[in-house]
Parts: sequence; C-alpha cells; structure tokens
Amino acid sequence: MKTSSMLLVSIQFACIGWFLFTAQYNAFHLVDGILLLGSILLAISALLVMRWKNFTIMPEPKKSISLITKGPYAFVRHPMYSSVLLFCLSLLLTDPSLIQLSVYIILLSDLVIKIHKEEKYLSAKFPEYGHYSTTTKRILPFIW
Repeated sequence: MKTSSMLLVSIQFACIGWFLFTAQYNAFHLVDGILLLGSILLAISALLVMRWKNFTIMPEPKKSISLITKGPYAFVRHPMYSSVLLFCLSLLLTDPSLIQLSVYIILLSDLVIKIHKEEKYLSAKFPEYGHYSTTTKRILPFIW
C-alpha cells in the first residue's frame, strides 16, 4: 500500500469521524433524514452489487476485481463516495457552521483526489473503463 493512499484514507476517515462526533443528532429534520437514509441505501446497494471481493477502502483496486457497471454503478462510477458525501452532508446540516463546511470541503477534496487516483488504476486494469467513464458520471448522476 502506498503512503499517499494511506494518507487519503486517513483524511477521509478523520472527516467522517468529525461529522459523527459533532453532529447534533437531536436536531435532525426531514431533509437531513432523507439524505441520511439515501446515503445508507446507496451504500448498501453498491455493496450488494460489487460484493465483498471487490470492496476496498484504498484507491488501488484488488488484484481479483471485476469492473461493475450495473446497479448504482450504472448511474455513477463511485456510489460509495457518493454515499459518504451524502451521509456527511446530512450530519453537517444538523449543525451548519463554517468549521463544518470547511471539514466537508476537505472531505470532498480528499475524495476527488482519491477518485482521480483510483480511476487511473481502473483505466490501466480495464480497457473498457474509458467507454464506461464517458457514459456515467463520477459522483452525481447527470452532473459530475
């Protein structure tokens, strides 16, 4: 495992931890709850489609993986990152502040770097990844 990948994963988990420990759980509103539920359902559906053999928190893919393009992967290339961003957004909205927004921007930046790194590996491993990346968005369907 590369040191830069470990750093990216560490930043990601530090940000997630920040939101878990600072969220005002008694301040959940309808929108927060919908985002939270959506993030959990998206993560579960992505895990069910990819199966544990493909799952890794590192940007470097496992040696024995296959390219998944069905389920939520038919709409976005990185539904697990989408679910992390939705999950943390739902927690951020319980206590919005400049520091919360700053941590969210750090998380978003970290995941964008991680995505670019991961896509470089996937492009090298799967010749069809180039076509797949032209037909699906990275994180937000129809947008980016």
